[in-house]
Amino acid sequence: MPDLNSPLEPLDDDDVASPCIKHCVVDLSGICVGCHRSLDEIATWGTSSARTRRDVLERCNQRQQASRPGNSSPGNDGQRNADTETCD
Repeated sequence: MPDLNSPLEPLDDDDVASPCIKHCVVDLSGICVGCHRSLDEIATWGTSSARTRRDVLERCNQRQQASRPGNSSPGNDGQRNADTETCD
């Protein structure tokens, strides 16, 4: 399991790895609590350019930071809608 305290980063400029950690649970705001992507970001990942993927990873990092204990963020209300499928 990846270290959740370190930022999600791509492998290199041409190969941007999916941030999916196979903990696919979507909260009430539509954000996966495992990888911190929105449902739209998950759905379009496979066809996204490397630049777009890096932009998504930056937003994931921001959401991850905001979701840490002590930080308040929209949608971080502790309620989750379980979804057992992975979302590479």
